[in-house]
Amino acid sequence: AEAAPAPPPPPSPAAAREGGRSGGGWMEGVEVLDLCNVIAGPTIGTMLARFGAKVTKVDSPRPTYSPEITVLYGLAANAGKRSVLLDVSPAEAAGRAAFEALVARVDVVVYNGTSDALERLGITPAELHRMNPNVVLSRFDAYGGPNEGKGERADHISYDDNLQAALGIMERFGGGLGRVEEHAHVGTIDVAAGVAGALATAATLLLRERRATGELPPAPPRSLLIARASLASVGQMVQFPFCCGPPAALAAEGDRSVDTPLNRGPECRGEHSLLHCYSTADGSWLLLVASLLPPLRMGEAELKTVLRHLSLADGRLHAALRPALERGVGGVSDAALEAAVGGALRAGPSASWWAERLGAVGVSAVPLASFDVLRESNILAAEDCTVDLGGSTFQFLRHGSHPLGSPLVMFAPCSVRTPGGRGLAVPLEDAPRYGEHTLEVLGELGVDPTLLLSRHAAATGWCDDYLPGKASQTLPDIPRPALKTCPVCLDPIKRHVGLACSHWLCHDCAVRCSNAGLASCPVCRHPQLLDPVRLARRSVEWRAAYGSWRQGGVRGSKGEASSISSAAQAPARSLVTSAAGDLAKGSFRKWSGASLAHSSPIRAMKSCAAGLSLAEVREQELLRRRDSDASSARSSARLSAGSGRSPGAPRPAHELRDTLGSEVPTRPASRS
Repeated sequence: AEAAPAPPPPPSPAAAREGGRSGGGWMEGVEVLDLCNVIAGPTIGTMLARFGAKVTKVDSPRPTYSPEITVLYGLAANAGKRSVLLDVSPAEAAGRAAFEALVARVDVVVYNGTSDALERLGITPAELHRMNPNVVLSRFDAYGGPNEGKGERADHISYDDNLQAALGIMERFGGGLGRVEEHAHVGTIDVAAGVAGALATAATLLLRERRATGELPPAPPRSLLIARASLASVGQMVQFPFCCGPPAALAAEGDRSVDTPLNRGPECRGEHSLLHCYSTADGSWLLLVASLLPPLRMGEAELKTVLRHLSLADGRLHAALRPALERGVGGVSDAALEAAVGGALRAGPSASWWAERLGAVGVSAVPLASFDVLRESNILAAEDCTVDLGGSTFQFLRHGSHPLGSPLVMFAPCSVRTPGGRGLAVPLEDAPRYGEHTLEVLGELGVDPTLLLSRHAAATGWCDDYLPGKASQTLPDIPRPALKTCPVCLDPIKRHVGLACSHWLCHDCAVRCSNAGLASCPVCRHPQLLDPVRLARRSVEWRAAYGSWRQGGVRGSKGEASSISSAAQAPARSLVTSAAGDLAKGSFRKWSGASLAHSSPIRAMKSCAAGLSLAEVREQELLRRRDSDASSARSSARLSAGSGRSPGAPRPAHELRDTLGSEVPTRPASRS
């Protein structure tokens, strides 16, 4: 047979390191308007920016999603973009005019939302065609598919977690319907789907170009090119390898997975004995990749070849594998082979030692490490621009002067690679502060920002700092909490206690306030437990209850029985599980009634577990709260004595210092 052509040589580190900086990106000259939020949608824009596109991100002057989370997600998803805060809704005429001027000059508009959202924002294909007949709409949503708008969930909004549950990823990762488990908290489908959306956009731009040059027939009149991607479509690609084959074979595989739970879920160590994680003598772990095929699906000669290579690495492996070599495929089980290989590897000194010995005889093996270890051993200085597109999979950049205001370590942009780094714009500019380029972009459009700013239809930032609620700091070696001042004693906080109202107290003042009988924040009077020990204990109880709910040991918020709990257990635990399920879903008010909206869910659960009825639990809780209110009233009256205020009136922090005594130092009035 004719020999296949040799693959091109890998790029040299020097060439890869220079990727994109000499010849420019493949999408240089393409302008993109990014109207997305959260993760998947913004990833489309930043991937296009990585190939050289000029991306302008437009957000509302008032955040439409949690601003802190939006900014944190944007550290990666908004790299290489400009940021504008502009009200583009049809009801805001001035902002809408600026928006339409922006659409008229770009090549792509990216938006993540349902068809209803497109209507509300006035960016339907017909509207965009009116503004710019040549623009490409890159649309992303949760449940979109080839039959646009036909699915029963087509207009539903959802996030990564919802799709993991709907597509079976949680079932597979947890080990079965009896123990579903989330696969990472964010980004399992989000990032992959965003990359897919960028690919769809690039393909649509190529289609537009070929139509313009006559290589393909022209588009129908008054039609707009639309690039599509969704969480559901890409999530199904993630599941695709597990859905291939005759139905009978898939059913048999499912039955085997129930009988062998150690091959699925968190306890899974590998698909079979030759593709498996093994521990070594020093406690380190090794991923052995001797074969992708299971032993029982290999031919006699193929299996013996793999086992001979393994046995050459060390005498312990040779002795352990001798019986398997003698018996062949028919005389050895995968479990026996796993025990033999595992026993030999456990006798070796370390994973690194084994990886070197196995690699010398042509067997792939990789020592496993935590992300902490990977990060610390692969950190590069962002200022040196040393992203190596021909190097390690895991590379991290330390940003010593990030706009965030403190040092930041992030993944390096090395996941997308091309031969020699051609066509890439690496590295990208850091994600800007939201609204940083509002005036610049409006100026390019010839729009006077005065009217827009006065009408709050445009803004130059959501707040004065990069991260809402967190002041930028220029002393990277000083922990952020140490720069805060306690509002009670006015000293810098060394041991901080964070309250639900977002205020901070020093540990000592929190203890003194609690001992004095206060049950609210001394700054804003928000009802609040102040005792640090009790706060920590409550956090532990909450995590335990939430973890129990996540593992299926409780009922859901609507009273549905867990798939793990047996039928015999469910009735006895109904009240407890209903409380924990609603607690985890944030709906304890609905379960307990409005009169108990602030009661302790953990205490109610324990009372139910003790055999009390729901009515008895409510009665006990009302009695406890009445006693607690009486105690708080006495404490308030005692603290208010001599101050000329009524017992229920708010009290300034400086008066609180006087009441707590001389052990709280007093500072000059100028420090207040």
